[in-house]
Amino acid sequence: MQQRTLKVPRSVRDLVRHLNPQMKRKVREALKDILKNPDSIGRHRIIYRPDDAGAEIVAFGPRKSIYDEMARQADSERKRK
Repeated sequence: MQQRTLKVPRSVRDLVRHLNPQMKRKVREALKDILKNPDSIGRHRIIYRPDDAGAEIVAFGPRKSIYDEMARQADSERKRK
């Protein structure tokens, strides 16, 4: 069986890179587990899109605002089309 992969966009990698060390460890552990189980990290959320090869990270951010930010981004992309 082919090993599943996780695609993490540069913007998410840059965000994780600048987190405090404790949160960075939590995020990295959650990213390792995300192919097995959807996950959240305390007050933060990882939003991902599953695909045949594994999953692609779409966004990472605070639970309080990440879903609204993703909705605004989707609306913006829809308007451009």
